[in-house]
Amino acid sequence: QTPTHATTMSSTKMTALFLLTAFLADEAVAAFQRPVPSLPRQQHQTLSWHKKGDHHLSQLPAAAQKTPSWRSPMAIKNAASEISPYIALAGVSSGATLLFSSLAGASVGSVIAASVLLPTGLLLVEFALLGGGRRVAQLMGGEPADQRLSGLVHEVARDANMPPPSFVYEIPTEEPNAFAAGFSRKDMTVAVTRGLRRALYTNELKAVIAHEMGHIAARDVRKNMHLAAVVAGLGGLYEAGRIFLRSGKSRKKKDKEGNSVIIGLGLMCAGVVAKVGGEALRASSSRHAEYGADLMGARLYGEATMVSALRKIDALVKSRRGGTRDKLGARGSAFMHSYFSNPGRATDEIKSGSWWARALRAFDTHPTLEQRIESIRANGPDSFSSV
Repeated sequence: QTPTHATTMSSTKMTALFLLTAFLADEAVAAFQRPVPSLPRQQHQTLSWHKKGDHHLSQLPAAAQKTPSWRSPMAIKNAASEISPYIALAGVSSGATLLFSSLAGASVGSVIAASVLLPTGLLLVEFALLGGGRRVAQLMGGEPADQRLSGLVHEVARDANMPPPSFVYEIPTEEPNAFAAGFSRKDMTVAVTRGLRRALYTNELKAVIAHEMGHIAARDVRKNMHLAAVVAGLGGLYEAGRIFLRSGKSRKKKDKEGNSVIIGLGLMCAGVVAKVGGEALRASSSRHAEYGADLMGARLYGEATMVSALRKIDALVKSRRGGTRDKLGARGSAFMHSYFSNPGRATDEIKSGSWWARALRAFDTHPTLEQRIESIRANGPDSFSSV
């Protein structure tokens, strides 16, 4: 076994080990912070609706009040859904490391591994040390909410038979939006923009907040935080390619220059492909989650209220189209899949049947307004399906 091959394999193993350790550490911290007794995370997947007009969640049976075992099928499924993005990231990083190390040496593989590990690791460390969901709100200029908004969020939590989030923030922007963020109950945060508060009536605002509580109940919020970290790592491949490309152009020897330029271009292409694939998967997961969260708002405060809020927000977003996203554009819009509204670039062109518009739909993080309304009406308060 050659030294180069041994070093390459060592870098590959370290990449996989680092990503697995980061995930397991997060799981351990979340488990330690979880109060006992606590409501089960999957409670809203077992709730039923008894009659029209009953806008409060039915009480859970006594047997469901216990925290589910970590060995239960639901717990295993939840853990698998959260660790799978890290496994995919480790696979992409290891594959790129092996390929380019065999072509250009182990040092190149080390740079590639570091380019993936650093963005992901730093973002996870930042979340762990600076407050997780609260940190996301602060990145967007968020400020602790006033008593009225905090009271509304707590009221919605009571209506949903859920513990309230630990933090409530208001984002100082006119963009009408909201989101939930956090890894565990200790740092769970719900944020609402100033523009949303001004645009909606109280019940409409409560329906939007209920939508965010639906994401918390379904564990979408934890998944979104992990996906943001993984997508940051995928972007590191492209950045590594730019580094090699610049270094190649700055060298005088043509052979060295040629190798570095080829490696740089290859990594940039690999980075683009990986990032595009990651964004498509993130968008698909987000679109599916939005339907369930919309049902939470509709079932707590009425189908008409939820639809009215969706229409108002959609109209306001379209009136702002063409403008740049200010506060919610933090970190290159890394958290856009977490927002209540994130209209796709192809939304207005889909009806024309354009193949390009249909292709772009794969990267839209949210369903269209028409799709969301259709889902609410098909699964409204009269439906007995789970949230």
